[in-house]
Parts: sequence; C-alpha cells; structure tokens
Amino acid sequence: MSDQSFLNSIYKLAERGIGRSLTAIEKEEIIVNFNKSIKTNPKDKAIDAIDKTLNTTVELLLEKSSSLDAINNLLIQMSAEAEQWAKK
Repeated sequence: MSDQSFLNSIYKLAERGIGRSLTAIEKEEIIVNFNKSIKTNPKDKAIDAIDKTLNTTVELLLEKSSSLDAINNLLIQMSAEAEQWAKK
C-alpha cells in the first residue's frame, strides 16, 4: 500500500461528500491538515483533515449526501487504507 493510495482514498471520500472534484489547493490543504492533526489514528487524522479543509464534518457530509451508501463505502475503503498505511 502506497502513500498515494491512502491519499487517493482520502480525496475520493472528500470529493464524494462535496459533490465535486477537489482543487489542487484543497488537496494540498488536506495533506497539511493531516500532518498537523493531533489525532494518532490515521483514519481519524484523515477525517480531521477533511473536516478542517472543507470547513464541515464528514458526518455532515454523510447526512447531506444523496448517495449515503457510496460515501459509507468510501469511508470504509479509506479506513482500510489508513490501517495499511499505519503498518508501514
């Protein structure tokens, strides 16, 4: 599992939640916010980074999404990627 695979899973979750592609600036902000997060679990750090970058919460994005199952699946995928990344 590569760092890029983990990043892509974070980006997919964020994009699905907001209903559009992330800008290059938003992607960079997610990385910065991930690295600044005080959370210790990679999944929690990723969710924290999305929350701070998009000024919302993943939970709110889940509530607003018309395709809840798709977002939940992406969250599960991102969680699995986070676990693999943490083992590196």
